[in-house]
Amino acid sequence: MDALFFGSFDPVHNGHVKMVEHLLTLPYIDRVVVVPAWKNPQKNTLTQYDNRVDMLELAFADFGERVVINKVELYYAFRQILAGFKPSTATWEIVELLRNDNGDDFVIATTVETATSIHTWENAEYFYDKKFHVVKFESILYPDEIQELSKFKDITFSLLEHEDNIHSTHIRNGSNSLRRDNLPKAVFEYIYKHDYLYPLNLRNTSYTITEGEHEGETYWSGRYTAVSGIITANVNGEFYVLANKRGEGCPDYAGYWNMPCGFWNAMKPQRRVLREKYLRSAELTLIRRYFILTALRPNQHSAIMEM
Repeated sequence: MDALFFGSFDPVHNGHVKMVEHLLTLPYIDRVVVVPAWKNPQKNTLTQYDNRVDMLELAFADFGERVVINKVELYYAFRQILAGFKPSTATWEIVELLRNDNGDDFVIATTVETATSIHTWENAEYFYDKKFHVVKFESILYPDEIQELSKFKDITFSLLEHEDNIHSTHIRNGSNSLRRDNLPKAVFEYIYKHDYLYPLNLRNTSYTITEGEHEGETYWSGRYTAVSGIITANVNGEFYVLANKRGEGCPDYAGYWNMPCGFWNAMKPQRRVLREKYLRSAELTLIRRYFILTALRPNQHSAIMEM
């Protein structure tokens, strides 16, 4: 029997891997079919689908044929787009597609957090007739959880020993530091190489790859971005650009002219960064209503905001 494991996996972490490892110990489960969401209606943003699939393939590379990454949601969305429809990948529709292809010999595997939220899903009643296996990394089910799970007609449980509270959401929004022990090693290295995917840490950190093709390479990451400002003025028809001359105390390029620059802490508003890094250091007094801030962000278009 297949266990269908749905999720955004944004990114896949050790909690996902431990759940799959446990599912494969159950005598009636032959393999786990991991189904990454093309778009999750419960979340406003997702990392690019290809990046999430890449990380899943790295995380489960050692599991062989017992773990399959199924891209059915992507194919289904493209088929709808080509037919001229707005793509919809509701989970019940995906389950039906897999059911039509493979029959009814499957169980939907999920965490207790997901199972108890199914009542908010599209066509929630569809799921209550399906076979479920629910995993919780804690030794107890609480009354509100039992009440919600009692809606399912065929459900089994695994209550495992408590694990660290790892959530993909914490990694995406940077509220929890990206720790090596939260992620499969290959996924950790992938994120460091593609450091635009997630805000990695509140402080600058480095990681050196110790084996493989990129052995010895060091990657730096953090919540800081090097920025440079271009401040212009039009005085009596003459156009001016603010520039600084680097003094003898500068670590490099002393005597050269450069635009005001510094590091932007992503925790601070851009307007505050502009004032602190550019205007204060130049000892200028500026009238706010005459200025606009133009910020170019990675993988996004320019954003123009009035100060």
